Amino acid sequence: MFARACGTPLTATSANRSGQPPTADPRVVADTLPDLDGLLDAGPTPGGAPSTIVDTTTDPMTLVRPGAIPWEEIDACLRG
Repeated sequence: MFARACGTPLTATSANRSGQPPTADPRVVADTLPDLDGLLDAGPTPGGAPSTIVDTTTDPMTLVRPGAIPWEEIDACLRG
């Protein structure tokens, strides 16, 4: 409904400060990020591990943040 009201798909990154653990609880987000302009609170979000982030601009490529897809699987896929 919110995306429809905005007229565009929405995405979001994890709601935490860099280096801090991700959270699915909007109360924790509000407490740890007090400078937010707004927070759409629909309760805790379902889901699993956060996304895996890889820097492919480095040689060799480097794992920035481990997540749902194991590094070994990403490494094997990118190297073909």
